[in-house]
Amino acid sequence: MLATLLLLCTALPNARVLYPTTPALTTGTLAVSNVHSLYYQVHGNPNGEPALFLHGGPGAGCFLRHSGFFDPKYYKIVLFDQRGCGKSTPRGELDENDTTNLVADCEALREHLDVEQWRVVLGGSWGVTLALSLALAHPSRVGSLVLRAVCLMRSSEILWLFGGRGVARLQPTGFDAFAKAAEPDAKGGFDAFGQPIGDEDDDDGAILAWYAAALRQELGDDAMG
Repeated sequence: MLATLLLLCTALPNARVLYPTTPALTTGTLAVSNVHSLYYQVHGNPNGEPALFLHGGPGAGCFLRHSGFFDPKYYKIVLFDQRGCGKSTPRGELDENDTTNLVADCEALREHLDVEQWRVVLGGSWGVTLALSLALAHPSRVGSLVLRAVCLMRSSEILWLFGGRGVARLQPTGFDAFAKAAEPDAKGGFDAFGQPIGDEDDDDGAILAWYAAALRQELGDDAMG
């Protein structure tokens, strides 16, 4: 048993190395509504098995290193910035920006790139939720799923990340700066999905409510500091 564990630990550093990345084969934009246009990149083998990467966030966007999750000799790798993210326009736009529309965007991009089926869809963090939503809505268009940093966007997970229950204890300095940006007298409220969160014993709901309102410009330009 000990020998097996030692062998596993020795192999782990190599397992964490991504595939080499190269500049995109092609880039483009795709209008998916009267409001939103998506920016996308295609990497790897132009005749390879189609693979779709779904970034986290919501709002994180894609980076070149994300193509390194796939073998570029085998896969045709598609990265895209979800609505309001990265180089997609308009940046930061929340109108018409929800899970249903994002699933439809994946389908629109698949059709635009003449892909019959994504042989693999890789989602990370929020991308896990989107990948599962895509597979449930269009099971014949998703050959397989790879899910990393699993997050299902439950209230408990959102509060662990952005409230005072988890990350705040692991990274107190960073969370303190995040929390201080919110109005100190903000009490209660709703998260970015319009759901009431928090309780009488903490200000989790207040912090998230402030950021949700700020993103929607309900607090005015001066509120963002």
